[in-house]
Amino acid sequence: MNVYWGYGATGKTNLEYQHIYGGKSFSWIGKFCARTRSGTVHLTGLQNNKKWWDLEVTNTIWHKRKDEDKVRTVSNTQRKLSYILGCPSRSYKMRYVQMFPMNYIDPDLDAKPRREGRNTLRLNTKGLKKYSQLKYADTQAYFSSINNQTAKCPTGILEPMIPKYYPTDAHTICPFELICKLGDNEPLDEWFQDQRIILPFKSDLYEYAITFLDGLGDYRRGNKWGHDVMQALKDDEKFVFDYLDHNIFTILRVHAERFKQYNIKFEYFDLDKGDYKKTFDLSRTLSRNFDNTVIHQLINTKKKKEARERYFRLYDVADKYLKSRGRKDNRV
Repeated sequence: MNVYWGYGATGKTNLEYQHIYGGKSFSWIGKFCARTRSGTVHLTGLQNNKKWWDLEVTNTIWHKRKDEDKVRTVSNTQRKLSYILGCPSRSYKMRYVQMFPMNYIDPDLDAKPRREGRNTLRLNTKGLKKYSQLKYADTQAYFSSINNQTAKCPTGILEPMIPKYYPTDAHTICPFELICKLGDNEPLDEWFQDQRIILPFKSDLYEYAITFLDGLGDYRRGNKWGHDVMQALKDDEKFVFDYLDHNIFTILRVHAERFKQYNIKFEYFDLDKGDYKKTFDLSRTLSRNFDNTVIHQLINTKKKKEARERYFRLYDVADKYLKSRGRKDNRV
């Protein structure tokens, strides 16, 4: 099994959609559930500089109930005509518009309130407890109640996901809950020693630095400057450079060292030059840049001149930063 060790800004959702488009299944491993997605693309097209598809997708939720010995699955299938990633901003997994400005190049481009359909239903805690009962197992209410307990389990009926509960129907998995626990020194199960571990990295460090500079308001939410990275640099350059160090160099190093600590072999995958089709055995692939937030802003902004000026300011900062670090590769 492929295990994609995707940390921040390493194309996890991009890879999920590459799999669906290329005829393979992809699974997200949460704290209490795992969601495998697979689908059939019937048609594709282009509108407003964004690619759309006619997609029939099946979502299968793997979960281990405390009142059962076996791992249970529940599925639903939908067909829809939609943009492949809607608004290609990283926020909300790139499927929803932003709730507040997060990007520097054009902070107004996608800064619209997130809206849900008037008939959208979200089960409250009482509803989750009721419809998580096995007598509702064949209903959409059960599917929804289990799916909404991926990160937290207010009903208390689910056991945490461990490797022996992982999906067996997935071509590639991303154990994002475990990856996020890196700083907690979470141990790695011996199960990973027998899997194909793929650790992504970016060889284009300039683009990587620009991505994090442009997305300061997103990747470091709650900072006092918001998306205004130039003001942050003026007030506290060390804060910004430390932030870049952590995201560009430190995180990748810590993950690689962790694998070596637990005697787990891994291979690198270059997000800028790697072959998605060959590496993941896909029948076809999408553009590697279809979710690139910087490109999205430069193409779709109505303030072309100002956006380009802002981009080149970020490039100059990235150049200064990378020269100060003296590194051309962020791998261990």
